[in-house]
Amino acid sequence: MNLIKELQTGNQSAFESLFHRHKDMVFKAALPMLRDPQEAEDVVQEVFLKVHKRAGQFRGEEWNFRGWLRRITLNECASRLRRNGLHQVSFEKICGDGFDPPQDDSLVLPEKLLLQKEEQTEAQNLLALLSEKHYLVMVLRYYHELSYNEIAQLLEIPPGTVRSRLSTAIRTLRQAQEPDNGANEDEGFVGEGRS
Repeated sequence: MNLIKELQTGNQSAFESLFHRHKDMVFKAALPMLRDPQEAEDVVQEVFLKVHKRAGQFRGEEWNFRGWLRRITLNECASRLRRNGLHQVSFEKICGDGFDPPQDDSLVLPEKLLLQKEEQTEAQNLLALLSEKHYLVMVLRYYHELSYNEIAQLLEIPPGTVRSRLSTAIRTLRQAQEPDNGANEDEGFVGEGRS
């Protein structure tokens, strides 16, 4: 019997196993949206409370449990952001544990890890220039790889507004990169594709 079926029968150890297996994924999904580690930790707790309560509603196998869990996480984050008025939080709060390289990279050369950290810091500094509404659609589109329609549904805005916000965000980031990258606007940032 798999962990999901055991959870649905009320097995507490199955719930604990699923929590320990997926809590980091939930935290890492919540942190870029909320920009606050404490808020992200609160989301982890809230998401797993919902999983515990709604376990009987899940229809599927353990392999697609992560997708269900991710959807609950994104909905919880979007709900918190709407409730809190999309508050602005400093990037200094997220430069700590949440963005450290994964432990599997411990065998990577220190120079490569340093370069990765520098690239992450540069990306974080650029994203910090965006307003909350523009930051949020960028995170949902490029970090979570959601479609325009999925973002629109999650944020309860029209798909055209999603496109407009992404376009504004990309233009802002390109303009911010111009002094560093010369006149070539396309260098260093992946352009917007159609969905």
